[in-house]
Amino acid sequence: MRTNLLRLATIAATAISCFAAQPAVVGHATSPWTAGTLFIADQGLHNGNDGAVYSLAPGGSPSTIAAGTITDVNADSAGNVYFSDCNSGKAWEYMPSVPSFTDLGTFNCPTAIAVDNAGNRLIGDFNGGGSLWMVPAGGGAPTLLESGFEPSSLQVDGAGNIWMAQGSNRIAVMVGGAAPILIQGLADEGSTNSIRLDSQGNVFASTSFFDNAIEIPTDGSATTTFGSGSDFSHGIATNGAGTVFIGKPGVGSVVKVVGGVQTTVASGLDYPQGLAIFPSISASSRQSSTTALTTTSSTTVSTITTVHLKAMVSSAGPTGGLVQFSSNQQPLGNAVPTSGGVASFNTTLPAGTDKVTATFLGNTATYPSISSTLTFTVNQLASRTALTTGSPSSIPGDQMVHVTATVTGSHSRIPTGEVEFKIGSRIMAVGTLDGTGVTTQSFFLPPGTSNVVAHYLGDPIFKGSKSNAITFTTTPPYTPSITTKVSYGTPRLNQSVKVTILVTVKGVVGNGAPTGSVTADSSFVCTALTPGTGISSTAKCTHVVPFGTLETVTVTYSGDSTYDGGTATAQVENGGG
Repeated sequence: MRTNLLRLATIAATAISCFAAQPAVVGHATSPWTAGTLFIADQGLHNGNDGAVYSLAPGGSPSTIAAGTITDVNADSAGNVYFSDCNSGKAWEYMPSVPSFTDLGTFNCPTAIAVDNAGNRLIGDFNGGGSLWMVPAGGGAPTLLESGFEPSSLQVDGAGNIWMAQGSNRIAVMVGGAAPILIQGLADEGSTNSIRLDSQGNVFASTSFFDNAIEIPTDGSATTTFGSGSDFSHGIATNGAGTVFIGKPGVGSVVKVVGGVQTTVASGLDYPQGLAIFPSISASSRQSSTTALTTTSSTTVSTITTVHLKAMVSSAGPTGGLVQFSSNQQPLGNAVPTSGGVASFNTTLPAGTDKVTATFLGNTATYPSISSTLTFTVNQLASRTALTTGSPSSIPGDQMVHVTATVTGSHSRIPTGEVEFKIGSRIMAVGTLDGTGVTTQSFFLPPGTSNVVAHYLGDPIFKGSKSNAITFTTTPPYTPSITTKVSYGTPRLNQSVKVTILVTVKGVVGNGAPTGSVTADSSFVCTALTPGTGISSTAKCTHVVPFGTLETVTVTYSGDSTYDGGTATAQVENGGG
């Protein structure tokens, strides 16, 4: 995807705010906007130019309302303009009749803004997890409406339902104040940056995958594509009468599409990513609807049980359209078309407590509605893990043990996922099950007696399980740790220097310090290996190294009855003073 909201967090952290305090009043007279005026949110900071929120009268040039890293813009029927500034963390309302700016609050990185039918201001905040805030029409502190969503664009329909572009991903809708429901299977799938609605509730979306904009009727009928070119689109606006405006951040322009003809109406911008039009579109009269969700299945099921769901839409208007079946706000599949006001859906459910709803997305004559919740308890199936080995129970400490975990399920299904091989709480290895439910891992054991257990971590269908324990006892020889440290006498230009290599041979707990001897190549002479406190022994290897020497010296530990022999290297250099 060529647009990424994560960069907004970087902009917010690093850029210098274009206005930290209240913006300067631009001095518009009362009701300055002519019909068809376009508002442009230019984020700036991408192509070396400053950002701003602009007004653009038909046939005119962009006029600055306020500067900033403007991420979105919207307007109400009175001509008040609302815009968000990621860098300053502010959202603002501009009232041209005064003229004045109203501070709507401080947020992390506001990326979307809208106003509902009661005049409440809605602000989408990108803050890692994402959140949606409401500032009351009469003023007051922002109220958190929802968290866990990252709105990149917001719009409200005539019934007060809140539509949002979900973090440059799918479209979501909050019907009647319910939690947001992600919609799956629309033409915008996975690429929506901005959305706007026409008077009949059709969704207009700018997309980054299609390099254009699309009209998406929520009743599932055919989509209409607007725009052309290879520059991804971000902002979108429509006058509801066939004219669509599209922001093109890649080339810093805004285009207008009428009757299939595309013309550029603004250029020389930096990153236009939000658009709105005046006057705002008045919603046409549509009928309300209700959606009832029923099931013939038990509400306690397993992860492989097929659950049968039925949604029945009732309205004085037409009931044709799409129904999104969801569990815990996440789509269970693509939205399903109704037939005679009924949509049926058969599905399995994810493990846990599933709060299932059905959301009717509406049509040009009927508003959306959401059902009450059906709660299902979904249990994972049991699994069984068996641990086997081909290694002897008594094994030298310098040899790896080989163990195999076999995980079996039920109902002719094979478990998937990972297995941890553990000694107590210590993870020795992690393996991924193959297509037969088996994984084999090899690892060294600590000294002494060890009980190895395989822990299957589970998958969406099967619970985790723990295997039988296999006991191993390690015996000498063990593999010691051998390290070197080089020190030098006083270096002098064009003269030899004495070099000392300190060799440390570290054993394993409970088996004493290594004995034996240490030798070195390159004419280095080593002292006897001397045990220290604990489980380490040391020796010193010395040699007078000629000027200009650069070599790698290998030291060798002989080993003893408890520890294997081994080698280590040291880099020696004499370049003089």
